[in-house]
Amino acid sequence: DIEVWQDLAEEVGRIYRYDKIQPIALQKSKIPKKTDYYKKEYIKDILSDAGLCEVSNYVFLSEEDIKVAKINTADLLEVANPLQPANKYLRNSLIPGLLKNIAKNPAFDLIKIFEIGQVFTKAKEGTNLAIAVSGKKAQANIEEAIGKLSETLKIDANEFKIVELLRNDLQKFKIKK
Repeated sequence: DIEVWQDLAEEVGRIYRYDKIQPIALQKSKIPKKTDYYKKEYIKDILSDAGLCEVSNYVFLSEEDIKVAKINTADLLEVANPLQPANKYLRNSLIPGLLKNIAKNPAFDLIKIFEIGQVFTKAKEGTNLAIAVSGKKAQANIEEAIGKLSETLKIDANEFKIVELLRNDLQKFKIKK
């Protein structure tokens, strides 16, 4: 029943008797470095506490998405063999997906959502955070979420880019303002 060195060590310990073996204190290990996964989960917790719901959208964009969202195609990555011919680009922004989420839920006046996801350009791949809020108090809800993020993460609130979409931009996604 001895296949690896641990089996042999166990047999020696049993013969010698485990109670005779003196314990050796181990050195404390270093505190592990906080990974990107930990940071993302922490941000998700902050936004969830602020009343936002997380969404996860496809990383693909269609020609229609590009046209409606006025995305510059010069920096988009095109998939060589897409699963669906309509979705042949990798997204370079999270905003079109969030706007589609809002457009698909017209019965709800107040929608507070966010996404942390991968975005792609010809030069690089990165992780972005986007928040979308609809309803009468959208501006106040966005400011509250950004305030909570900046306070908790110790980031200046001016570091966040706020994009307010105009009525005609929203109508392209069939969203009423």
